[in-house]
Amino acid sequence: MPVQNSPPSKNTRSQINAAVLTTKARAPLDFIPSVHQLSENLDRGLPMEREAPSRRGGIKSRRSSYFSGLLGGYPGMSEGARARLGEAEEEEGEDSVEEEYSGEAEVADALAHAPEVPQGSNLAPTNQALVSQSDPILLKIVEQMTTIMGHLYQAEAPRDNSKAPAFKTPSMKAPEAFDDPSYLLNDWQLFKTQLLTLFGDPNEVRKAEQELDNLRMKESGHVSLYIAYFRSLISRIGDWGERAYINVYRRGLASRPLDQLASYPCNFDTLQELTDITLELDIIYHETQKGKCSNQEKKPAVTGSKSSSPPQD
Repeated sequence: MPVQNSPPSKNTRSQINAAVLTTKARAPLDFIPSVHQLSENLDRGLPMEREAPSRRGGIKSRRSSYFSGLLGGYPGMSEGARARLGEAEEEEGEDSVEEEYSGEAEVADALAHAPEVPQGSNLAPTNQALVSQSDPILLKIVEQMTTIMGHLYQAEAPRDNSKAPAFKTPSMKAPEAFDDPSYLLNDWQLFKTQLLTLFGDPNEVRKAEQELDNLRMKESGHVSLYIAYFRSLISRIGDWGERAYINVYRRGLASRPLDQLASYPCNFDTLQELTDITLELDIIYHETQKGKCSNQEKKPAVTGSKSSSPPQD
């Protein structure tokens, strides 16, 4: 015949609470399904009444043994917590009474075969009215363990970056695959090569070589325009060397600049020196031509001699 339950000693409750709190720093997420299943079993009305004590003294508490098996057999339990649970069982065996749960085997079996709860699922709320009728102490312990495991889940879930992002939304989708644009950000040469390959002329170098070979300066033109176009072409064909550039530059000049360079007393070792002297001589020539034209415009026009007719009588 069931009798009124006597609450466990204060020492036992403190030892169980200490063990649960010690497990907080070490318990992985695999322990959450056990608490979840325990809460569901309590909601379904699993009998938790205890039978009358058979004898007093010398027999350890079934409640302490039950939570010792639940927590002590868990692989994430620290050695210190297991030792404290053992001490609690020994003390309970000396000064407490035997308390048997009629549904203990069913609870243990349900916890052992509980399905694993996927990550992200919420723990089922405990039916406090049902549990409080059977055992208010057990209700308090279950609430503490559920709260601790919930905090552990929230703290541990974002750390596993290899499996899932730190946050989830119902409409979140996996990113689409795209090419790695590292060459656009890290290497200028690779970027330029890729840009020319996609949008440039594949025969640009050969085309620039042909234009440079056919480049000729007009007799009445300016050396500055010839130099600008010559520099633009050699920037596309690569490095030919200074002597090759000098020969090609001389070959494209008009006869007038060539005659001016022939009368120049020194030789040129670089293309820059040759273009500077050629440009200077061309500027002098055009300034001289402007001066001649302005002088001719200032001279008065030549008028013919006036014929005189003899007076008539």
